[in-house]
Amino acid sequence: MKHRTPRGFKRIPAWMFHSRLPVDAETRLITSYLLTSGSANHPTVSELSDALCMDAKTVRRNVYKLEELGLLKVIRRAK
Repeated sequence: MKHRTPRGFKRIPAWMFHSRLPVDAETRLITSYLLTSGSANHPTVSELSDALCMDAKTVRRNVYKLEELGLLKVIRRAK
């Protein structure tokens, strides 16, 4: 079964997730949300967890992972 991007979310550029990067589906979903969220340039963890129906601990862990990989800066510049 082919993976589909949820309706309303942008497709994440392939170069952001090279095969060597340890990125899971939750991190991809958060990245997609950050790329498509209109006015919320720096959403809080609680806003992200409410919007994506995830618990705050999972969101926080994945946002830290994006920061460590240097992708959070790239996402904010892409907006």
